[in-house]
Amino acid sequence: DKWAHYTWDFGASNHAVSIVGWDDNYSKENFLAEHQPPADGAWLCKNSWGSAEEAFPFYASGDWGIENEEGKHTGYFWVSYYDHSLTEPFSLELKPAAAPQSVDQHDYFLANALNPQTYGYPVSMANVFKADHTKTLRAISCITGAENTSVHYQVYLLQNAYQTPEDGLMVAEGETAFADAGYHRIPLGDILVQKDQYFSVIETQRNQDGMYEVISANTYFDESVQVAIVNERESYLRQNDQWKDYRTVLDEQASEDAMPLSYDNFPIKVYSDRAANDVKMRLRLGNGPLSMLEGYNTASYRVQFVADNGFEMGKPSIVWQPLPGSEGLVEIEPKKDGTAVDVTAKAPGTGLFSVTAEGFGTAVFPITVTRGRLDHAITIVMDPEYTGQEIIPLIFAYGEDGAQLTEGEHYQVTFENNIRCGLGRVVITGIGPCEDPDSEPLVDYFSIVPRSPQVLSLSGESGEIRLTVEDLSEIGADGYEVQYRLKGAYDWSSASFEGSRTDLVISGLAAGEYELQVRGLVDNREADLSDLRSNVNNPEANAGMANSYKRIEYGSYGEIHTVIVP
Repeated sequence: DKWAHYTWDFGASNHAVSIVGWDDNYSKENFLAEHQPPADGAWLCKNSWGSAEEAFPFYASGDWGIENEEGKHTGYFWVSYYDHSLTEPFSLELKPAAAPQSVDQHDYFLANALNPQTYGYPVSMANVFKADHTKTLRAISCITGAENTSVHYQVYLLQNAYQTPEDGLMVAEGETAFADAGYHRIPLGDILVQKDQYFSVIETQRNQDGMYEVISANTYFDESVQVAIVNERESYLRQNDQWKDYRTVLDEQASEDAMPLSYDNFPIKVYSDRAANDVKMRLRLGNGPLSMLEGYNTASYRVQFVADNGFEMGKPSIVWQPLPGSEGLVEIEPKKDGTAVDVTAKAPGTGLFSVTAEGFGTAVFPITVTRGRLDHAITIVMDPEYTGQEIIPLIFAYGEDGAQLTEGEHYQVTFENNIRCGLGRVVITGIGPCEDPDSEPLVDYFSIVPRSPQVLSLSGESGEIRLTVEDLSEIGADGYEVQYRLKGAYDWSSASFEGSRTDLVISGLAAGEYELQVRGLVDNREADLSDLRSNVNNPEANAGMANSYKRIEYGSYGEIHTVIVP
């Protein structure tokens, strides 16, 4: 009749209620006489089903709970302070605050568990977001799985082609400790993020036992209820100082688990307010990538401001600076108005630098300085016909950054087999700044074809043409091709002959007056081109070039002769 509950033996919880009040003086005499608690005091609890006992969720009038002044049951009841079934308590602490205009998050899973995974070595979790509008970051969230947990956090502005959540400029860092397990919000200083800019939040949690913890929502996989979706480039896990895409981690984990769980992204959220204008910065590169080669080691960079709506640019203070670890890569010299800089290469490598415009935010851009080693070359032969003299092709060589190189300064060229008919060989070796002991020389080929052979004798007999041609085998020719046709006809017919034969016979002809002409040929179809390296970064192009060399190549035709076949 008092609606006072006391469980005198230990038991597991099987229901949740809300504690809405308490009375330190609630008499222990209000409980069952044979099972009274040891002292006074009780919680006032609000049950979830109201007064309609066992009628959840139909909240009709019922006869369950403390009666109010009108004698109606209310669904409220008393629980002794000393009750043994009260387990897994949690509370919410609410503070008045302006609601954020946007919340960035990847975790939407309605999880039945948030079980921390513990590690004896440093482990961190991170989420990466893309700003859907220009915004000011105000706070981030975290969930701790145990009391007295410390959380170390970092916020980065990332370059667009980020590989890890640290691939950018750190703009916030801190550490805070939470006495209670649960969901927490950590305030940030104002961090301006531009529209379409990537940014990350990294969190490292350590509990009171010194163990590192990672938390993500999970449940047994059941497509009929819900499916957690973790996309690539959203969440990252760092173990042993190495970042790994969380999508990859889950795929590897699922292949090993007998009963795989469905995991959500890490429960890290970002709260922000929208800026007045969706402004972003773009970088314009003046004269190509940076290279250590002289003449290519300076470039001009200019930042441009783009907005969806009109905005007043004014004259903001603009600061260019290399990020930590990139200081020795280049030297930056801002120009007068600050919107552009001259960048001079100092050492080969890859790094990042940032541009900060007061009132507009900070953008992070990659910068690469190449050594300028030989990358590929183009061989052009203007006149590939045998002359008895060396055939010297035109060579255009390029560095790995696409810059054209200078012979004698960046490379040297040697030729082999460049007099006789067949395949001439080009060897291009880097020198000076392009000298690289770890890289083999570039190798290319070019064809040398026979000159026009002389016709030494020509006669017509019954159904045949007989001719003797100049022997070109001495200059490397592999054979001859004869074209012939009845005089006045449009199309030519042809016959090919091996180079060892200089007396040629064309038979099966009708009587009449014929025109004919002769040219030499070389057969490169069995050539060994295994060292072809003209396009080292493009194997498909290399194969195509090799096939173009491995074929029969023809010289030019000589004068047209006439002969009568009786």
